[in-house]
Amino acid sequence: MAYSKSPEELVKLTIKHLKERSDPILNPYFLSLIKPEEIFILDAISYEMQRHRMTIGVFYQYLILELMRQTWQVFDGSREGDVVADVETPGFEAGIRLYMSIKKSSDTVGGQDIGGVIRRLENEAKNEKNLTRPYLCVLGIATPAKGKLRNFSDRKIKMNKQGQPYSLNCEVWGPGFLFPYITGLEAIDI
Repeated sequence: MAYSKSPEELVKLTIKHLKERSDPILNPYFLSLIKPEEIFILDAISYEMQRHRMTIGVFYQYLILELMRQTWQVFDGSREGDVVADVETPGFEAGIRLYMSIKKSSDTVGGQDIGGVIRRLENEAKNEKNLTRPYLCVLGIATPAKGKLRNFSDRKIKMNKQGQPYSLNCEVWGPGFLFPYITGLEAIDI
């Protein structure tokens, strides 16, 4: 493939590409803080870009954990369950326990592994010896898919190829539902 673009145009194109393919909310800000040559190093060395994405993923896990602590009794989860929270519900005295695994984006967990994540998360809930209330497992997605923020209906049950739910006790909450549910504020405000 021949390139007829000037070096300046290639730099702009590369920066645009990095901003669009990564986290649509935080990545443009983080990338604006570094020099263009550092962006090339970050993109050229695959493990550096992976480490950058992992850092942003961990940021979102802690952000959601801290936002939830403002409202509910929240515990740090085990390996698969990043957050365990006891949520009081109106009209139901016992409340509900959420077992949540927070992911940076919907493509963090792909096709074949989604069923495994859901099973491991649900096994964590089922193996809880002191569980005194109903539970719900949640795969929380912190950033919008393809940069498009959906509304409060950004909540679903994940299905396998045969159209069967991986679990009726596990939901996927996108940022359009996740942030309003835990804070009362729209995702864009967070």
